[in-house]
Amino acid sequence: MEENKIQLHPEVKKLLEKYNEFKKELAKLIEEKEYILIKVIPRVEAEYKVKISYLEYKCFVLEIEIRAMNREIKIRQAAINRGEIIDEVEIKRQLENEFEAWKNQIEDMKDEIEKANKYLKIPTMTNEESRELKKLYRDISKKLHPDINPNVTEKDKLLWIRVNDAYRHGDIEELRTLSIMTENIKEYIELEDKNIIDSINDKILSIEKQIIIIIEQINSINSQFPLNIKEQLRNKKWVNERKNEILEKIQILTEKREFLEHLLSEFV
Repeated sequence: MEENKIQLHPEVKKLLEKYNEFKKELAKLIEEKEYILIKVIPRVEAEYKVKISYLEYKCFVLEIEIRAMNREIKIRQAAINRGEIIDEVEIKRQLENEFEAWKNQIEDMKDEIEKANKYLKIPTMTNEESRELKKLYRDISKKLHPDINPNVTEKDKLLWIRVNDAYRHGDIEELRTLSIMTENIKEYIELEDKNIIDSINDKILSIEKQIIIIIEQINSINSQFPLNIKEQLRNKKWVNERKNEILEKIQILTEKREFLEHLLSEFV
């Protein structure tokens, strides 16, 4: 912040210090939220997919197979009731059309589980690298984030896009470069304005509102899946209990599928 190197009234100086502290706090909260969104959530989701979702995938495949078999039985029975000759090719075509969306969903689930396995094998940052990444992002946020500095220039907005990209990809070198590029960016406040106290108070109020909003957003994110089961995923007992529940369901579905296979064999 540019203070024009003039002698500040004690009240103005106090307000400016308060304002800067609030900006620092908001920048910290913004960084915390972004870190949760781009680092924590993807890792927890990946852990869930690797530890539990692969069983949910098997369960889902069985459920779709059972639906398809039930549908095939109905189609064949209806043809028999009408005295028609069963057209095997037409039955296959009809089932493929009706269950195409489900098959695509199965493939999507399979791809997600494979991606989760690969994601967890990617080397993570060291604690020192992570701390530096966060600090760089916070420091730059105080100068460029639109919620903290709504009057940034178009050029600065483009820089902010680069900052976000670098942070999301964990590119410390790029953030270091951007930090240097933003060193001379300062918020200008007209300290000789006769309404300076009101002006700074308005800025403080605006920052306070943003802090409340970000805290609420962070709390909401933490209360929702997958972060609401983050600790359970580290608990082997909880994971095993959840896996056993799904395995029991898989066993029931497998038996049901075998029964339907037997019914279908009677049509042949």
